[in-house]
Amino acid sequence: MQQLPCKLPNLANLTQYGYLGKRDLASGFHHCVLAPEARRFMAFRNPAMGALQRYVALPFGASQSLAIFCELTAAATTIFQSQCDRRGLQVRILRTATTS
Repeated sequence: MQQLPCKLPNLANLTQYGYLGKRDLASGFHHCVLAPEARRFMAFRNPAMGALQRYVALPFGASQSLAIFCELTAAATTIFQSQCDRRGLQVRILRTATTS
């Protein structure tokens, strides 16, 4: 990932004292769309219908999903931080990951 998939918010109007905010990205899990060529690896057979079904977004609970999600959020926050730094904004982004 080289660029954020959304527009950078306008942070130029922060006061000299700044702000502290927290965002829970857990609900963003299902917004991580899988590349079409990767979907064949994320398939399962529905026991009730016998049909083969494929995930199109990152499935919650798959063994590699957490690692992939952490990698994506790390890349996104790195890009966001570099854009803030380039604009001279005094913004610091801290990432934490918890599993419960």
